[in-house]
Amino acid sequence: GFGDFTGNFVSNFREALSANISLLNPLPQENISKNNLESNKDEEEPSNLWKYILYTLLGLALIAGAAYGSREIYRIQNQKTKKTQNPVNKKASSNPGSILINQKLEKLEKDNKQFKLENEKLESELKKAKAEIKQLKQVKEPETPKIEKLLFFAEADWQGNFIASNATKMPKLGASIYRFLLNSESDEATFEFYNMPSTFLSVMNNPGMKLFNVCIADNDFNGNANKIETIKKGKVILRKGKWLVAEKALIRFSI
Repeated sequence: GFGDFTGNFVSNFREALSANISLLNPLPQENISKNNLESNKDEEEPSNLWKYILYTLLGLALIAGAAYGSREIYRIQNQKTKKTQNPVNKKASSNPGSILINQKLEKLEKDNKQFKLENEKLESELKKAKAEIKQLKQVKEPETPKIEKLLFFAEADWQGNFIASNATKMPKLGASIYRFLLNSESDEATFEFYNMPSTFLSVMNNPGMKLFNVCIADNDFNGNANKIETIKKGKVILRKGKWLVAEKALIRFSI
């Protein structure tokens, strides 16, 4: 059970016993007389006994040595195996600097995982925001009519219509009372009172003809008023050279 060393020892021990076994056997009686046999026995028995004891002690010593040697060989091989299996960890455990580096590496790895999770969350939120922006862009806002030009008119006729040919592109002092806002894509327009001091004085001299045939006041006529505000624009439609009032403007006398 102790390997090749023990096997060799046992083989050698057997050869030694075989070579000396004759020393332990008695001599043949037919060649020796009784007196000689007794005298030889007395001389040889102590000698053979000591040889037997000597070989026995020698065998025990060799077995003990082999056992001790095999145990030392096993211990050395076990130590080499441990060093081979985990040289890095043993070195790291005996080196405080390596322990500190390992701790920093573990912290960095943990922080890296946390950063990855946060990055994935931000990417998800960014993707969601882009989708919402795209959806908002697809929703079309109502287009406001594009005003391409302005026209100015004096008072309307007794039927409440404005003659298209009487329009001017620039206001006339004291004569221009209404301002039209036109859209070229339609034959409709909105109008409002052109609130200027000279216009106000001109209207106040004859408000029935110049105001109330195309406007409605949301308060009583006030002789102390110094301006007329348009609360809601009126609407007109172009028909056969005339702007027909479709909806009167809402005005207010203010001080």
